[in-house]
Amino acid sequence: MSNSEYILGCGFCCLAMAAGLFNFVMIGLIGVLLFPIAIGLLITGGILARNSDVPMRSAVPGLILFLAGSALLVFTAGYASQLAFQVALQTTHPMQPVPEVGDWTLLAVLYPVSAAVIVLGLRLRTRWSPIRCLSWAGAVLVVCPATLAMFFVLSFFLPITA
Repeated sequence: MSNSEYILGCGFCCLAMAAGLFNFVMIGLIGVLLFPIAIGLLITGGILARNSDVPMRSAVPGLILFLAGSALLVFTAGYASQLAFQVALQTTHPMQPVPEVGDWTLLAVLYPVSAAVIVLGLRLRTRWSPIRCLSWAGAVLVVCPATLAMFFVLSFFLPITA
């Protein structure tokens, strides 16, 4: 594994933690601080993940696709955290609206799309093997479920409202 792959892995983990912690009362400040770190790690990893044999006409669109997919993933992780917050808030305040099926459907569509765009960008930029790209797609696909799992597990112990 190259340094860029370690940085990308740390960026995806940091993003899952940031989105999972974001909606809590006091510990949410850690999530707020982790978001720019995650974004910085993803940008750095995307820039460093480059094969020198790849021509610039392929590497630049690959970087643009990677950055667009990363931005979509950041939005999707935040959206997943917000849906989890609405569900958890419904258990303590029954009058709050519950996320509708369309909200969950949008989440189910957005996060595989973000994974596909990220992997396409990495494939264009690095010319990694299809197996390696699929393993990175799996890593990206874990971010939203990890965000939801982290939030729901911690919501039993931490206050979600002030």
